[in-house]
Amino acid sequence: MPAKATLFDSRCKPLFDFGSGPRNLIRWNPHGRFLCLAGFGNLPGDVEVWERSRLKQVGKAKAPCGVSAEWSPDGRHLLVATTAPRLQVDNGFKVFKYNGSLLLHRPYGLLYQAEWTPAPEGVYADRPPSPRSSKKDQASSEAVVQAAPSKAAPYRPPNAARMTCTFRAQLSGEDDKPRKIGAPKKYIPPGAEAAEPSKSAKKNAKKREAAKAKKDTAAPHQASAVKPAPDVAALSIDDRPKAQQQEPQAPQGQGSGTDEAAERAKRARNVAKRLRQIEDLKAKVAAAGASTAGLEAAQREKLEQEAALRAELASLQG
Repeated sequence: MPAKATLFDSRCKPLFDFGSGPRNLIRWNPHGRFLCLAGFGNLPGDVEVWERSRLKQVGKAKAPCGVSAEWSPDGRHLLVATTAPRLQVDNGFKVFKYNGSLLLHRPYGLLYQAEWTPAPEGVYADRPPSPRSSKKDQASSEAVVQAAPSKAAPYRPPNAARMTCTFRAQLSGEDDKPRKIGAPKKYIPPGAEAAEPSKSAKKNAKKREAAKAKKDTAAPHQASAVKPAPDVAALSIDDRPKAQQQEPQAPQGQGSGTDEAAERAKRARNVAKRLRQIEDLKAKVAAAGASTAGLEAAQREKLEQEAALRAELASLQG
């Protein structure tokens, strides 16, 4: 099963998915700018170099029979060695540039160890990738990748030609290509392609977008057309409803007469409302031809308060 590589931040939040591939080795360069993903041992020896800041692959190479890979102290060269006793044949080492171009290949009959000479921290500055001004490095990199002899491709059924994901990615419905990790993608069954929306679905989507745009456009006009309800206390006697035109006048010579009058008017409206409820209850009893004895205790108590409420209303309006 191909290995899957994912980059996380300091809070263990996934940032980037490098996809799946034949890998079993990861190496950061001393400055933390370049990342090497490689597969040695019983793997074909693919070497990938990624840049951390842009999360972009800047180089690739092929190093069959590799055993180890180490970055140079300047962080721009990669040493891949084939050593004994892990392998007794094809011993030697190769030096690659960060862009995958082969700079040096030194074979040995028997090689036990290959390492860089250490350098103190701060001797080499961290430098970004250089622009590819010449085609020599690019041609060298492509030649290294294509150096391995091509093998006859195994037979694949015609319906499997579009299935480029690994088996694990097919089972989970995940895309196997390198990508930034964001919202999870919609699950698609293995071997199936994403269905294109039908004509009716596209038409309905356009209708919803048009309705939403029309609603957003009409919202400001509706907000300006709606007038706030006037404050009852701020209206004059002639502007108020008939049920509220009996507001008592505030006594002259008192500074807080307005507040007191408003409170009395509010109390008078509440009493008038309760009297209307009593009149409605009496009308229902008369229409049913029943007596007040058949009413509930709360209803009878409300009818008994009629005289007291009328007296209170008269005192508030007097």
